[in-house]
Amino acid sequence: MAKPVQVMRIGQVGLGQWGSKVLRALSSRHDVVVAWTAGRDWPEKLRRFGAGTDGVIVAVPPHAQPSVAAACLGEGLPVFLEKPLALSASAALDLHERAALSGLPVVVDHVWLFHPVRDEMRGLGRPTAVDMVSGGPGPHRNWGVAHSGLWDWGAHDVALALDLVGGGAVRDVRAEVTPGPPGFRLRFEVGGVPVSVLTGNRAEVKSRLVTITPPDSSPAVTFDLLASSASPPPLDRALGVWLDAVGGSSWDLRVGTALAAQVVDVLAAAAASL
Repeated sequence: MAKPVQVMRIGQVGLGQWGSKVLRALSSRHDVVVAWTAGRDWPEKLRRFGAGTDGVIVAVPPHAQPSVAAACLGEGLPVFLEKPLALSASAALDLHERAALSGLPVVVDHVWLFHPVRDEMRGLGRPTAVDMVSGGPGPHRNWGVAHSGLWDWGAHDVALALDLVGGGAVRDVRAEVTPGPPGFRLRFEVGGVPVSVLTGNRAEVKSRLVTITPPDSSPAVTFDLLASSASPPPLDRALGVWLDAVGGSSWDLRVGTALAAQVVDVLAAAAASL
């Protein structure tokens, strides 16, 4: 006889354009009940329903995310977060430390870390160089911080680059505004590996090209993440990783807050260099 599927009760804070997409993906799962949703009334909802909840999805703008996530962690609730983790290095570090101390599953949705091509790229070994061309026509979000386009698109790019290199000190972060689309050229080194990212929200056509120079002196390989189908989609995979962890399964810490905080460090340094 098949073992019954454990049904988890999940709350969600944030019901904007992206939050609605997350909610649809969550609602399609047979192992989840959406216990409650909240907008600006999230403190009241958390007080009323938190005790009967297995975890909370936080889909709010990054300037609001740290306070919501910290409150959920304070109630002993695992959280699923969006990128960027925060809009300052100090806020990101504080949230990472809270997550680490809690011991709870905290997954950050840098979606390209959940694309199957990620594993193919990592299979080439630690690269000796990473070059990305990324961008699209918006969105033009106003997060109350300069260079929101860099923070928005660049968060995914930086996360993927850091993941591919696999760790090491980040040095020589610099950025410049490009004369044409997509908007920004970001350069840095991580563990001695040079990374170049052309990114932003001013491109006419959406793109996500990643060129990796392998460690064995073989020719560079370019991956087009948008041309490579992913079923289920990366968002669904990300939710699955988190929900499995909420249910007690082991999970990949590379998609947690340590990497996400490092991403914010790079973006903050890049924005400061402009």
